[in-house]
Amino acid sequence: MSVKEAHGAGPALLPTAVARFLEHEQRAGTVAADAPIDGVAASIAGACYLRAFLEQFYGPDHPQQPMTEFAASIMATVLPALPHTPPRPPPATDSQPHRRRSAVGVTAEPRPRW
Repeated sequence: MSVKEAHGAGPALLPTAVARFLEHEQRAGTVAADAPIDGVAASIAGACYLRAFLEQFYGPDHPQQPMTEFAASIMATVLPALPHTPPRPPPATDSQPHRRRSAVGVTAEPRPRW
């Protein structure tokens, strides 16, 4: 029995999870419909796998760039492949919804009526 079969886990789950997230963003309109989702997901996962492999191979004292810099560099690499589609503005209306003042004086949106 494989690890995946025994535990429902394995390295193939990361690119699949990233791809599902990006597909959700496509449906939301924040990622272009023709963006290369599978390629971007594989790139992110591959970079993470390499970093984890090097840490396991050389030990935690092996010098690597700080995690925040690593993540930023990976995202700077893959984001150009995911052109941002700006969300459409809401339709124009003649009147704005009534805003209420909270106890601390901050303007708040009206509460939904369910």
